[in-house]
Amino acid sequence: MKKLILLSIILIVGCGTEPEDCADVAGGTAVEDNCGTCDADSTNDCTADCNGDWGGDAILDTCGVCGGEITNESDCPQIQCDLDVCISIQNVDLSTNILEVWMMNNIPVAGFQFNISGVTIISASEGSAQSNGMTQSNSEHIILGFSLSGNSIPSGNSILTHIGFSEYNGSICLSDPVFSNNSGEALSVELGDCFN
Repeated sequence: MKKLILLSIILIVGCGTEPEDCADVAGGTAVEDNCGTCDADSTNDCTADCNGDWGGDAILDTCGVCGGEITNESDCPQIQCDLDVCISIQNVDLSTNILEVWMMNNIPVAGFQFNISGVTIISASEGSAQSNGMTQSNSEHIILGFSLSGNSIPSGNSILTHIGFSEYNGSICLSDPVFSNNSGEALSVELGDCFN
């Protein structure tokens, strides 16, 4: 009788020590898929959205901006480009000291450099450069983008980068662009108007 009681205690204690699966079942085998769905038999082919989030619902708008809200192509900045690449200054916000550099490129861009005068550049981030795996760096007046792994920005029309700045002097202009393709060949570039 004592052996039977001891065996029962061992079984009860043992059951409580099994790890629980994602469905909170002790000893269960249910696992989460890439979307975070708990289903041991899941065949959900979860894919990443344009932000790279598994199961996300962000999509490109008409201008090629991930999560953007523009639905009419005519509302996209600089929708015509007769050269390999066209860049322009857009959406300058003097209250937050942030502006966007838009790019329309007819062929993939593997690297870029250009100057911005009229402000002191503090940062360059996000945009199609970041979403396509490019490293961005800056000095007070120069933006540089490149990829050590050979990534490039596919043809399109979107925000190339967001610029944080200070010391606005009344006119912001782009100059001295150097853009290249995956073979390191220089691309023809057209610059948009200055912001005044």
